[in-house]
Amino acid sequence: MIKERSWKKVLVLHSTDSATMYEVTKVLAPRLKANGVNATIDTFAVGQRDFKTLCAKYAGKKWDGVVYNGFGSELPFVGEACSAYPNISKAPKLSGCAMLDVKPDLRGNLTGIQFYTPAFLAKTSPEYENFSKRYVERFPGMSSTYAAVYAYDAYLLLADALIKQSTTNPNTIKAELMNSKKMLAQEYKFDQNGDFQPDTLLVELSIDGTFKPVKAETK
Repeated sequence: MIKERSWKKVLVLHSTDSATMYEVTKVLAPRLKANGVNATIDTFAVGQRDFKTLCAKYAGKKWDGVVYNGFGSELPFVGEACSAYPNISKAPKLSGCAMLDVKPDLRGNLTGIQFYTPAFLAKTSPEYENFSKRYVERFPGMSSTYAAVYAYDAYLLLADALIKQSTTNPNTIKAELMNSKKMLAQEYKFDQNGDFQPDTLLVELSIDGTFKPVKAETK
């Protein structure tokens, strides 16, 4: 997306957790460099809440875009601290699906941020709506997450294969799992290596705190 939007000067603020560190240092940073993007990269710690100094360091420069990457528990506080600096707050922003974990009452300073989300969250089905309703009834005060849906589907796929084949032979079960199956999230079709890429959708955080699909840009 940075390449497609021709951003040349990008600020990346990311968490030091191992998964994010790998994603930024081994994947994102090399790709930005290869595409001629001038990326300024800085980090924050898991559990950190004071980001004034971090954001102030980059307030004097103008950015084509800003990337926030980390857990949903830290992102709203990064956004809050950076909101005081127009060069950062007014720049287009991108993030990861951890944005889904940001509590609704803390989303205000992240309005306009874009990220890819599992498609079924924006294009819900009657099956998913029913699942969500039953989840809330079973666990009052809690809301289901995309991870819960994928976990449910994983167990359902395995149970379905076991029931249909009446065996625990791994080769037979694997062959059954190769058949395309429609579950809660979407239709699953694994390749010969057992890999599957879920459908995703680009969304943007609206001023009302909801996530809206981003319309495809026309060229």
